[in-house]
Amino acid sequence: MAQENKDLGLGNNHNANQKRAVNKDGTFNARKIGTVKGFRDLYLHLVTIKWSKFILWLVLSYFGLNLFFGTLYYLIGIENLQGLTKTSTNYDFLNCFYFSTQTFTTVGYGAIYPTGFWANFIASFEAMVGLLSFALATGLLFGRFSKPNAKFIFSHNVLISPYREDHQGLMFRVVNKRDNSLVDASAVVTLIYYYLDDNGNEKRGFKRLDLELNEIRMFATTWTLVHPIKEDSPFYGKTDKELDGFKFEILVMIKAFDENFGQDVYARTSYTEEELVYKAKFNPAFKINEQGETIVDLKEIGDYKLVNTFDLA
Repeated sequence: MAQENKDLGLGNNHNANQKRAVNKDGTFNARKIGTVKGFRDLYLHLVTIKWSKFILWLVLSYFGLNLFFGTLYYLIGIENLQGLTKTSTNYDFLNCFYFSTQTFTTVGYGAIYPTGFWANFIASFEAMVGLLSFALATGLLFGRFSKPNAKFIFSHNVLISPYREDHQGLMFRVVNKRDNSLVDASAVVTLIYYYLDDNGNEKRGFKRLDLELNEIRMFATTWTLVHPIKEDSPFYGKTDKELDGFKFEILVMIKAFDENFGQDVYARTSYTEEELVYKAKFNPAFKINEQGETIVDLKEIGDYKLVNTFDLA
């Protein structure tokens, strides 16, 4: 079997305990030790975490900073904040906290104002921290909203189906989960296969799988990617039983241009021999309603039915 010349960056060595190279959600199945991540790479962490965690981080940061400065005002004495009268401990601390929020946000209602060196110094420093904090939060929000990302759904299984005059084709489906416009979509499908070298060591090779269509101009509905199983295909002539002993992984990389963001978006997934279904064909991807509209049900794009023969008749 001829190897793919272009290096995928995965290496040729293989261990029997090694899992798939690319997970179903498109993430790489590799864990680096000693990398800069999490809070050590704060910007990347904050623009990639879930929205719920990001909003929680903003709220906790806001209250945490105001609690810190409110405590400082309370420690230097409430008499340094004109407009406040000393009452109970809890009420005094709440007043210091509320003054901190006014200073932090630069609202400054004027009912309370600092007097004395330390109160003015803390208020000046807090105003600077507040301005920088809101600038940082605004930048992070812009980074999260402006970051293009793909929301593709791939069929769970890859099928060997009846296909034109070649009688067989390796097929899977993909659809854009978002209701936006994607154009100039292209796909690269690579097979990872495993073999033993002359020394008996297990290696893995790579072969680019030819597609019936490797790019489409308008990605408006679904896209069924088909690898015709011809004589040069690694799957040519293999029976159901032979495929059971064929260990492989199919890497899928999709690129499309998002007209809304004006940038390219990418998606990845993979299929292993466990997700291959022999002699099956996908159900129709869409239907036409009474108004003449094309209806695509995203929940059904991976549905298929078994067939008894590869005969198209």
